[in-house]
Amino acid sequence: METNRIVLRSWQESDAPELFQLANNEKVAHACGWLPHKNEEESLEILRNILITENSFAIVGKSGKKLIGAIGVNNLAEGEFTKAGDVELGFWLGEDFWGKGYMQETVALVLDYCFDELGKDKVWCAHFEDNEQSRRLQEKLGFVYHHKDEALYNGMLGIFYNSCVNVMTKKHWEEMKNDR
Repeated sequence: METNRIVLRSWQESDAPELFQLANNEKVAHACGWLPHKNEEESLEILRNILITENSFAIVGKSGKKLIGAIGVNNLAEGEFTKAGDVELGFWLGEDFWGKGYMQETVALVLDYCFDELGKDKVWCAHFEDNEQSRRLQEKLGFVYHHKDEALYNGMLGIFYNSCVNVMTKKHWEEMKNDR
């Protein structure tokens, strides 16, 4: 999948050095809810155990062909608000690429993929309550606030946090695209 500025591709073990360069940043890690990567070996293990999976994509800039971030589509279990088959988007960018429209472009591409290729009816997306960048991005794209999960525990960071959960339906996405 690609746009004029980015390519989404599967992760490769050879991405470990570039992943480490982006993911050892405290600001990026905090926004994602994980600890900064300590070294390339840790990044390689994260690639092997987490990122090299179906529907997990490296975001690569077309100019320079450098890794700039990640986006993934994860299946959700049936729950209070979700039904079997619902998916959630997770994404992040390296700090040097913030505020340049890359993620808005990327999420729009992946929403098309979720609705058109995967045949999903609904896509969920969440952000930490204090993550204004992610909140604004989701609002710009047309995600609709659904609910807040409070006092969730992140064992990796040893903190409690609130998560704002937003949703996009296929119908709403198609209406928004037609209005452009």
